[in-house]
Amino acid sequence: MRFKSTLIVFLIFIGLASWFYFQEIKGGKKREEAKERASKLLLFEKGDVQSLRLRNEKGVIFCERDSNEWKITAPVETQGDRSAIDGLLRQLERARIERVVEEAPSSLEEFGLKEPKVEVELAYRGGKKDTLWVGDKNPTNSFVYVRRNGQRRVLLTSSGLLSSLQKKLYDLRDKRVLAFKRDDVKQLTLTRGRKSLVCEVADHGWKLKKPLEAKGDRSAINSILSSLQSARAKEFVSEKPKNLAQYGLKYPQIKVDLLLGEERAKKTLLIGKKKDKRFYAKDESRPPVFLVDSYLVDKLKKEPFDLRDKTVVEFDRDKVDKVKIRYGEQLITCQKDTSGGWMMTEPDSAQVKKWKISGLFSNLSGLRAKKFPPPTKRLAKYGLKSPQGEIILYQGGKELCWVQWGKKVDDLVYLRNKLEDKFFMVKQADAERLKLKPEDIKEKVSK
Repeated sequence: MRFKSTLIVFLIFIGLASWFYFQEIKGGKKREEAKERASKLLLFEKGDVQSLRLRNEKGVIFCERDSNEWKITAPVETQGDRSAIDGLLRQLERARIERVVEEAPSSLEEFGLKEPKVEVELAYRGGKKDTLWVGDKNPTNSFVYVRRNGQRRVLLTSSGLLSSLQKKLYDLRDKRVLAFKRDDVKQLTLTRGRKSLVCEVADHGWKLKKPLEAKGDRSAINSILSSLQSARAKEFVSEKPKNLAQYGLKYPQIKVDLLLGEERAKKTLLIGKKKDKRFYAKDESRPPVFLVDSYLVDKLKKEPFDLRDKTVVEFDRDKVDKVKIRYGEQLITCQKDTSGGWMMTEPDSAQVKKWKISGLFSNLSGLRAKKFPPPTKRLAKYGLKSPQGEIILYQGGKELCWVQWGKKVDDLVYLRNKLEDKFFMVKQADAERLKLKPEDIKEKVSK
């Protein structure tokens, strides 16, 4: 009976101790949260801000939230740079009170707050507002004097906030030369004078449509789109130009047209005259004229060869079960065995170095055209009527790949993809790597 009473007392004690413990934790958390809130210079959440007015020595900028984006309505009407404006708000949201300097100073002049360097006004959902004035730095330059919401109380906060708020219009506006998502692009047209290059999205890649039809170089075309997407205006020259001709934009030297999405919405960038090391440019759908780096302009100066796929031959090396290599009068035939190894069957029987066959496949798939000679029926013109050599890859007795090489011109060699009847010129050094001899690929047999 005594044991039972002791157990009940013990359980009650444990219960009370646990209650006090959790109440202390809960109370401690509340005290920490209250302390954290009290230390904030401005108590708000970035997502609640509907407008921002910033006045500093650079002028006055007014920003308004438009759904998830920002618009600048003064001193000009333009799209805002969301990351820049959100970054500024983040700095304000994180700003802390380091110390109360004076509750009711007789003069604000000694703190630089009679005519503050910066004034920020935030308006939130529901109509609430906050105003912050930023004055001089303190004697150590580590902090800056501030006051808020009409109060005379002077506070200290980190001097980094002053630097964050000294923004000019350029810093907060959208500086994209052309606003689009790369994955939305269905067609790219580059026009220089009377010449146009037209590329369209094709299955798993791109195709060149004009001035010729050919498979497009996906890497080269995507590189242009990435450069366009990441390019930023370096300076805004005129907000509402009256005469585009003075910038070379009435008849631009380069015009870029993008068709986007299923609706084929059009975006156009114009590139005009050169100014020092930059070029005048304009998004046709927006008024301002701005300057872009010469790097972007150089990226847009392309010829058909630059955007054309230069791959000589494509094949799946895992499907190849037989290889024929002919160079001059020498014929080598290799057959894959059931274990995945390779055996030479001509000119004699021998085990083959597997890495040599793998290297041959890599050299073949890595061939890239340096020129595209015109198609011809006169194969002798390219030394391909009686080719110097050829490589044929098979799967189950059917040709997967058939490459022939012909005569040399300077440091290039004519090549033919026989199955597709296409002609190329490749580096002689690349063609030489295809020329294997029996002694090169035989596995040495230890005695």
